[in-house]
Amino acid sequence: PCPVVVFGGLHADVGLDAGMGAALGRLIGTHQIACVVDVSDLGSAAVRRGFMTAFTEALFAANTEPLHLVLDEADLWAPQRAQPGGQALLGRIEEIVRRGRVRGFVPWLITQRPAVLHKDVLSQADILVSMKLTASQDRDAVGGWIEGQADRAEGKRILGALPRLGQG
Repeated sequence: PCPVVVFGGLHADVGLDAGMGAALGRLIGTHQIACVVDVSDLGSAAVRRGFMTAFTEALFAANTEPLHLVLDEADLWAPQRAQPGGQALLGRIEEIVRRGRVRGFVPWLITQRPAVLHKDVLSQADILVSMKLTASQDRDAVGGWIEGQADRAEGKRILGALPRLGQG
């Protein structure tokens, strides 16, 4: 089995601090490391965005091999409306999902709120997996994506089923 190193968070193998983003991005971009980077304990949202900005910039610059990049709570890193100081991070995430294939990136974006994920990022998804969505604005966001992928009747059927799907 392949060991998975956990950087940061409650189950950390290696602790994180706010200034480690660029160094960790370079490390992961130049070595084949199966890992989880958990920024949940870094403090404020602004501190986490700063870490992620430095991390994704260094990772994008260093990576040349296939790399599955899973961004949980993707709407925090690529929000529809960027927070003050969040434009650089949004730009880097957008570049990774739009042009990252040439640098080996295979991005996975996870969110419970597709309506608040930046539409330029959402539109780049090749595959969309959706669970139960009860909010109409989230179904509309998924509907916009489906519109470019499936015929209207099938899209309408799928959207109608989303509020009735089970949890998880």
